[in-house]
Order: sequence, then C-alpha cells, then structure tokens
Amino acid sequence: MLRPPNGRLLVIDFAPHALEFLRDEHAHRKLGFAQETVTHWLEQPDCKAWLHRSLAPEPGSEGKIALSLWLAHDPRMVLAGEREVA
Repeated sequence: MLRPPNGRLLVIDFAPHALEFLRDEHAHRKLGFAQETVTHWLEQPDCKAWLHRSLAPEPGSEGKIALSLWLAHDPRMVLAGEREVA
C-alpha cells in the first residue's frame, strides 16, 4: 500500500461480538476484531498505531454493537524538496 509520509489512517470496525445473524443477513465474515489484532496489523515499519478507542452503544440500546476505532500514522518525515502527496 502506498501512503504519503506523515499520512494518517483511521480504521473503524465493530468490536468483537456474538451476533451470528449478521453473517447471513449482512455477509459479515468476522464478528468484530480484537484490539490487539488490528494494532498488530498497523504496527508495520512505516505505520505506527497511535490510539485505540472503543465506543459503547448508548444506554438502553440492547442488541447494539460497540465500535472500535484505531488511529495510526506514518512517522516518516517529508524532507525538504520532496513533493507532498495530496
């Protein structure tokens, strides 16, 4: 994957859950990803996981799924004279 130096990446997915009906009704292959799994994927030489947050469903919303958000960045610096990718 080509990413510009100093680029940002935001991953949003369901937190792990057991709502099996989503496989049939919405073709979900996975029922959410664990924080450690996505963080490991993001920890590549040119990408660093910065932040993880889990957003719980609103109170009283039984059957809803929490969301997980990961923010990562490319720590490489843009050197003087290099063109930045928009």
